Amino acid sequence: MSTNYVVIENALENKGVLAIAKNVFRDIAKETLLEHENTFLADTMPFTKNINVTFEDDLLVINIDLEVKFGSKVIKVLEDIQAKLHDTIISRTSINNVKVNIGVVGFEF
Repeated sequence: MSTNYVVIENALENKGVLAIAKNVFRDIAKETLLEHENTFLADTMPFTKNINVTFEDDLLVINIDLEVKFGSKVIKVLEDIQAKLHDTIISRTSINNVKVNIGVVGFEF
């Protein structure tokens, strides 16, 4: 299996390439979701991912499918997670052009 990387422009000329594997962003997203008590990663079909990371035209896009605890204020929960993940990606990687899309696919009872 090949690893896909997000290549970061290195400010130091002739020092080499800086790259972050896409699974690093997936791990940051998982960690952020685990910190929130009202969300759960959605069960997905075999060989599919509930967190998908793409990088095109200098835009990092993270798409997440999750389930929300029944009785939670869904929009508030999503806004909290979106802001937290966005800020965490920026603080840990210095990548500023980040878009976080969250889809609710069900409720956890």
